[in-house]
Amino acid sequence: MQPVLLKKYGWQKYFSNFNSTNNSYSLGRIVLQHRNKYKLVSEHGEIWVRSAGNLFYSNKDNSEIPAIGDWVLFELLGNKDLGLIKSIMPRKTKISRKVAGFTSKEQVIAANIDLVFIVSALDQEFNLRRLERYLIVAKESDITPVFVLNKIDICNEVEEKYKQLKTIADKVPIIKISALEKIGLNQFDNFLKKGKTVTFVGSSGVGKSTIINCLIGKDVLRVNTLDNKKKGKHTTSHKELILLSSGCMVIDTPGMRELQLIDSKEGIEKTFSDILSLAENCYFNDCKHLNEPDCAVKSAIEAGKIDEKRLLNYRKIIDEMDGFKKFKKQNKKYTIKEKKILNKKKNL
Repeated sequence: MQPVLLKKYGWQKYFSNFNSTNNSYSLGRIVLQHRNKYKLVSEHGEIWVRSAGNLFYSNKDNSEIPAIGDWVLFELLGNKDLGLIKSIMPRKTKISRKVAGFTSKEQVIAANIDLVFIVSALDQEFNLRRLERYLIVAKESDITPVFVLNKIDICNEVEEKYKQLKTIADKVPIIKISALEKIGLNQFDNFLKKGKTVTFVGSSGVGKSTIINCLIGKDVLRVNTLDNKKKGKHTTSHKELILLSSGCMVIDTPGMRELQLIDSKEGIEKTFSDILSLAENCYFNDCKHLNEPDCAVKSAIEAGKIDEKRLLNYRKIIDEMDGFKKFKKQNKKYTIKEKKILNKKKNL
């Protein structure tokens, strides 16, 4: 792949530090992910690849399984129209969540993202507590977040919900649009920069695919209309990186109804900095902000400076993180290599 084309698909100086000296491997970026099959853009053009078995069996928590947006090194097979991913280049950023259920495994949603649009529809999908979780994920990986309030055409409380979002957004930009009616879409121009990779996250039905279709200028992504109330259902079943005319790349991902967090200490601290700042003035250093005397956080809630629901969500997430760490420690999974070493030690 020529340097110009590398840059066109998001190649940055950051990745050059990890480039392989193995000339038998080629470099490419995953632009389409459908289950365990991937399409790359590479010096050989677009090529379908699968992942080498060791990438699945050698990591304990799924974090090194290839994901949309990854830069990978791959080997061309026999007829040169199929490849095998041999390794993943270190990610600059990632959006991930814990796999649902009783597991500590990680699911990487997208990799090497510069900016994430956190989309909420102004209907029954509007949920501040869920939006706080998306914000934690973005800030944990130092991805620039932008809130998008969609479907302003069907909401009579746009300004009220905007004010509610401002209470958790801090300095994060908020844009108000209607993708279906094409209202306010010019606001995206400030963020869709050449050579940058952006993605949209949010629940199913908030309008992510409709927004992306508007940015592309044609209906590339399929959207189902549910009823005459202008509600749509996000029907993405795969993950795709699309190059816009502006030179910006956008990744479309399936909607996420559930967002269980991986260990996200830094993201939590950044998202709930207001609560943590107040907590420094509590009488007790280990104040839980429940019934302790001289609690600065409870005083702020009583004064109407902080919503009590925000504190409850903060405590819920902290408890969730503590439970995750405990579960991970008690249920350590060994790789095949580690198991062989352990078995040898047992036989000594």
